[in-house]
Amino acid sequence: IKHLIKRNRYTNYLEIGYFKGWSFDRVNCIHKAAVDLYPCKTIEQEKWEHGMHLYEGNTIFKMTSDEFFKNLSPSSKFDIIFIDGLHEEHQVYRDITNSLEHLEEDGIIVMHDCSPLTYEMVTTGSPLGEWCGTTYKAFIDFRRTTDYFTCVVDTDYGVGIIDPGRAATDRTSMEEYLGNWEYFSRNRRAILNLKSEEEFLSLYN
Repeated sequence: IKHLIKRNRYTNYLEIGYFKGWSFDRVNCIHKAAVDLYPCKTIEQEKWEHGMHLYEGNTIFKMTSDEFFKNLSPSSKFDIIFIDGLHEEHQVYRDITNSLEHLEEDGIIVMHDCSPLTYEMVTTGSPLGEWCGTTYKAFIDFRRTTDYFTCVVDTDYGVGIIDPGRAATDRTSMEEYLGNWEYFSRNRRAILNLKSEEEFLSLYN
């Protein structure tokens, strides 16, 4: 995220799924906003009433992402949007489509948890508490049905990239994917258009 902001001189950042601010606080951008129904970085945040709160000059909206987008002005646009909210397929897909409605022409969507390593990570969670949910299914469904450039960077449970301004990705490798975990696990590189960190940086140098 920081690399894309610096490379493209982005000034407006939106994060869906603030939680404790672990990623939000590390992002350097002129204007930052986050959405989370239960932001809990501090005791004071846990006591917030429904609405918004200014935290060190940045706006955090204490509400669902659906409610946030429903009330957002059509003219409100962001350069880069990070989706890491509720990790359920249908919700994530709505977050993607809603984000696209408020993305600048040269903007990029970034997503977390797009390449879970084990089946437990998409169901009950691993013994270490790692849970990616079915975010990867939403990413795949979007990738299958649109002409945008999409890929997943092979780091930190898979970081998805949706870039409407780049040439579309070849999707022929996805024809046999029918939601089967075993098939996905064996063919994730092709299904996700999986890229190493070095390959990602060469694309966005």
